[in-house]
Amino acid sequence: MPGNLPRNSSTSNRPTRPEPGPTVAAGEGACGGELARLLSRRLGRRFKGGVVAYSNVAKVELLGVPPDLIETAGAVSPEVALAMARGARRFFGAEWGLAETGIAGPQTGRRSAKPVGLAWVAVSGPVERVLEVRTGSGRRSLNRRAFARAALGLLLAVWGEFNPEEAEKPG
Repeated sequence: MPGNLPRNSSTSNRPTRPEPGPTVAAGEGACGGELARLLSRRLGRRFKGGVVAYSNVAKVELLGVPPDLIETAGAVSPEVALAMARGARRFFGAEWGLAETGIAGPQTGRRSAKPVGLAWVAVSGPVERVLEVRTGSGRRSLNRRAFARAALGLLLAVWGEFNPEEAEKPG
């Protein structure tokens, strides 16, 4: 037992009961960890982990996105979002993968013709879906939160289609 910590349920070796429901993993780009924060709060132990794949190299090396897909479709595209969701699912061995790739901002110094506030979110599991998100905002912090909320909303909507009881479970 480390230090002088009192023995309680959080430091004991007793096995914990997994929370009911499917497991989820995330791959995120522009959100920079915001999606993982939301998922850990909402899903608890059902959230297996996340990868912040901000760079294209991270998307390729950590999530297995094919480099030629990034080259042809672009890093911010529905195809790459879905590949990231599949990669997160595979990387963590989760039942569902959730991903986001977008342009949070700022506008200055950008090379892309795609607008700030654009993202694609995707879910991969027994069913797959992709959703375009356009915030219309140039504010980076607002966009990151909006992208993460859209991804979580997509996951919950898909769960509602796939298993209506699952969407109603509290987080």
